Parts: sequence; C-alpha cells; structure tokens
Amino acid sequence: HAYHLGCNLYDTAIVPEYGDAEIKLGKFAAYIGRERIIISDKARFFDGNGIYQAVQTSCEYLGTYADIYFVHQADPDHEEEIFKKGGALDGLCQLKEEGCIRFVGLASHYYDILLRGAKDFRVDVLQASGNLLERGMLERIGREPAFEKKGIFINKVYAAGLLPRFFSAETLIQAVLSYPVSSALIGIGTAWQADAAFCRGASP
Repeated sequence: HAYHLGCNLYDTAIVPEYGDAEIKLGKFAAYIGRERIIISDKARFFDGNGIYQAVQTSCEYLGTYADIYFVHQADPDHEEEIFKKGGALDGLCQLKEEGCIRFVGLASHYYDILLRGAKDFRVDVLQASGNLLERGMLERIGREPAFEKKGIFINKVYAAGLLPRFFSAETLIQAVLSYPVSSALIGIGTAWQADAAFCRGASP
C-alpha cells in the first residue's frame, strides 16, 4: 500500500534483529521489480570481516543487492574498530567494489561519530536520529558544511510511536524534512499509517 502511495525507500536490518523482514522485502522487490525501489539495510558488526559476512548473508536473504548498507549503532566503544584499516568501513567499501552494495552507510546516535563519517571519503550516507521535539542533532547537522556532501537519513521521527498521539504524521515528517536531509525513516505497519505518512486524508 505504501508503495502505491509513492514510497520507494525501504529500510530493513539483518535477520536476527528484524525477524524475517529481509526475506519479505526481497520477495516484494522481486514482485514489483527490483529497480523500482531503494533498499537500505544494516547490521551491528564493527570489524571488516564481521560486516562482510553480514552483508553476504543479507544479500542471500534479500535475493538481491542492497542499495545502501549501514554499520548500525556505531558508538564510542567501537569507533576506532569501525574506522581503522580493515574495519567495518573498509569491509563495506570492498563489498561496494564487488557490487554487493551501491553505497556505504554509517548509523549512529552520536554526533561526533557522524561528523567523523561526514569527513570520511568512504562514507556515502549517514543515519542519525531526530524529531519535532528532539532537534539538537538536526540543528547541528544543518550548521556543519561537511554533511552537505552526504546523504542523510533521519530515524526516530515518531519517537518510537509516541509522538503521533500528539501531532499529525504530516507535522512530524515535515518538521524533519525542513532540515537539509535526504529522507525521513518512519515505521509503517498498517494501511492507515501509510495513508497518514503520505498525507492521503487519513483521519485520527
């Protein structure tokens, strides 16, 4: 339903974290035509070997390549492991060269790690968090020129489903898209939620 409303970006994660989401998304992509959607995937492996194997497994479940693959939940405890020679970013770059993925991604809740990624030539897309009430990260990204050269995805737009109780989906999504970001990642689980996200007259 979301696809018919115009949704062309689908964000998932490796099977142990998101159940069988990769498998279902792969079947959906094959059904509608793989070239019609963008698939964003991710895994919480910080060394090069771990992320390399994770992507290979993800592609098997998807039955196709991932357009963007993120090192998921990069944190200060694993920062050096991710960025060092032979780390996760190097592993993703190798997979990019092999055609398993098209773009290298880095996802984090830490601004300093995202800024480091913004300045790293290996990183194509960054994933951060923010919403109508938690705009600190969005404002810092908007002020920093290094982010202008990267794709920027923002998650937690609905604050884990809490904010739609108080604000419309349109208000929440537009609040994020008013910043210089590429896409707002939101959870859609029902036809009504898809209608609301695409402002198609869904009522509360």
